[in-house]
Amino acid sequence: MEPLAAQPDRRMSELLERYAGGDYAGAAEALTGITDYRSALNQLDKIAVPWIRSAGPQEMPRRRLIVAGFAIETARAGLPQWQEARNFIEWACVLLRAGGLPRPVERAWHLAALALAQGAHDPDLLAHDFTQTRRGPREMDHLRHSAFRFPDDDRLRLARATVDEVRTLGSDPKHPRVSSFEQGQQALLRPFMAGEPTPVEVFDRATAKQMLSVSSRTHQPVLYAARRSMWLWDLTEQWKDLVPRPSVGSEAAIHLANTYLRLGRQDLALEALDHTPQSSGDATLTYLAQYLRGRAAEATGNVQMAEDAYRAALAAVPRAQSAAIALASLLFLSDSRDEAIELVGNLFSTALVVDPWKDYQAGDFRFWPQRLAELREAYRE
Repeated sequence: MEPLAAQPDRRMSELLERYAGGDYAGAAEALTGITDYRSALNQLDKIAVPWIRSAGPQEMPRRRLIVAGFAIETARAGLPQWQEARNFIEWACVLLRAGGLPRPVERAWHLAALALAQGAHDPDLLAHDFTQTRRGPREMDHLRHSAFRFPDDDRLRLARATVDEVRTLGSDPKHPRVSSFEQGQQALLRPFMAGEPTPVEVFDRATAKQMLSVSSRTHQPVLYAARRSMWLWDLTEQWKDLVPRPSVGSEAAIHLANTYLRLGRQDLALEALDHTPQSSGDATLTYLAQYLRGRAAEATGNVQMAEDAYRAALAAVPRAQSAAIALASLLFLSDSRDEAIELVGNLFSTALVVDPWKDYQAGDFRFWPQRLAELREAYRE
């Protein structure tokens, strides 16, 4: 088949009509044939508004949402070329905002966009990234746009804190590093940007600015540790604000516990995990809570608690690598070597399972099939 980007605008129009007619799977499959996402977005930009307006005022809100959904499914097809495909999300967000006040069904689109951006490991799309265009820098601050449309949504609040967390992580969340000095500045100073500061905040702000003004090469190990600690303590405050919210409280408590572990406060990590239900009905959350409990207990020397927690994690997600290897290490050291060898052997005897800890930074991407189904259902309303 001829590459989609090389075909005339009529081809994109046909796919949009096919998608709007309910052939979501067929259209999504065809979108994987795009080779140039910049050209494809230009094509969609030409046809979108005329198509929306062609059905009359009563149908326009629904058609606007369909086009935005079509754009997000195009972005999903472009995950391997994400730096170009990501522009479909911001384009669709602008399209929705141009339609006036949001309808409730628009929430489904924003939650799907959030899941996809987190699955692409793209915090800069979600918050404060400036992309250079021919007309100058264009800000991508998608979470701010979403929160403005739906200020009551706790998942968007959780995602905002997750952006700050991801920016303090390296590629491996178990061995984190601050990604860059510049990316941390906003997280460090953000608590002092709104309202009248207290005397303590004035002192903290002055201290923070002094630290930020010092060359990163001067006393680098000390400043690195200090900056990292301040960013992480700021994160704990964000998580604690979210723990009381029922819809995201368990997840916030897990993030809080992980942040305390990174600060070396295993006692506070265990305390935070007490806020997560032992059986939440969500295997991923149960796994993460028990896995982190095991790590915290192991760090305090409580081997039995750690072993019990790792076993509970594996009961939630059998053969997940992180807990299986952690448990096998404990068993090997305690001379239960046969079981340790069996645990490790089972990891490679069949296909590897999805490890919730490995996907910790992917956030809501685990909900992508559900979010996509909810978005497609929203077209009917």
